[in-house]
Amino acid sequence: MGKVSGNAWSGCVRTLSGGGVLGQTPGADPDADPAHPFYGQTVVFTGALSLLPRQDAWAAVASLGATPEQGVNKRSTMLVIGDGFTGNCVEEFHSGKAAKALHWQAKGHTSEVLTEGDFFGMLEEKASSGTRQRRTLNAERTD
Repeated sequence: MGKVSGNAWSGCVRTLSGGGVLGQTPGADPDADPAHPFYGQTVVFTGALSLLPRQDAWAAVASLGATPEQGVNKRSTMLVIGDGFTGNCVEEFHSGKAAKALHWQAKGHTSEVLTEGDFFGMLEEKASSGTRQRRTLNAERTD
């Protein structure tokens, strides 16, 4: 998508419905329940979620004590993959954020990969039961 005029092309600018530019991520709620599985995590989203706009997803994890970030970096501990992704490892999803997650994984940083279903299931959890299946960035890796 973008705009073509004469001999020039300019890419589109991502906006939210209502015309607002994708804004800053909220900070983690320090008073959230430390037993919740999102508490203390650094969460990044890639791909669209079918039930929730990105800013609402950021607000949801922040209210549970997580720090949402717009891009993958060495602090990232969870990568939520939307767009109907149902795989077990990030190698099966092709996006810039997934590639960056693989880069950090190769340097020894591990992150949990969540599908949209995993994400919404975790939002509903009251506290970590320790029984949820965890996916890492590399299915072969057993850290």
